[in-house]
Amino acid sequence: MRGFLRFYCVRIVAADPERVLNRLSELDIELIDMLWIDPLTVEFSVKSSQYLQTMELLNRYAIDGSIKKKQGLLWRLTDIRKRLVLIMGVMLFIL
Repeated sequence: MRGFLRFYCVRIVAADPERVLNRLSELDIELIDMLWIDPLTVEFSVKSSQYLQTMELLNRYAIDGSIKKKQGLLWRLTDIRKRLVLIMGVMLFIL
């Protein structure tokens, strides 16, 4: 199911990343694929519906948070939708 949903991969750099992760869990934000880069840097994925809450919390505590990449099939489909020539070619191939 994870491959079909929209996800943001977020990287945060903070003096105490455990505190930030605890605050995110208090807001019931689901953290997926958490990876510790070093003692000050954490990388994790959040659903697109929870992304704004995550960034608001990071901005409130003046923590550097950035989007590393967008993941999921739905992001890929929106990229393909912008390419009309590709869509027309696929439709003609199917016919």
